[in-house]
Amino acid sequence: MRRLIVIAVAVAFTGCAAEVIGPYAKLVTHEDLRQIQAIASARIDIYHKCVAYVHATRPDCVYVEATQALGGPLNTTFTACKRDGKWIVIERSIKNYNGVILTE
Repeated sequence: MRRLIVIAVAVAFTGCAAEVIGPYAKLVTHEDLRQIQAIASARIDIYHKCVAYVHATRPDCVYVEATQALGGPLNTTFTACKRDGKWIVIERSIKNYNGVILTE
């Protein structure tokens, strides 16, 4: 139930509904999701801004999958870690994947 509330609040504030999964999912708060979405939206090196999945892999770090639009293909991934109460992106972890354009 708590997860549904967090997702609903994330949608209201960001327009994207991040699903939090992983062994430490219960430790990820609404404020954490807000900060993660905000850093994804603010960075020019993260091409796809809509955070779709947050994999809570450690108590203080998450693996993030983002898309251009909710329901679309996952095109950007990065790792973020919480330092002194704020989430930061691990620079070397950012991966932007582009679709293939087929022409005749």
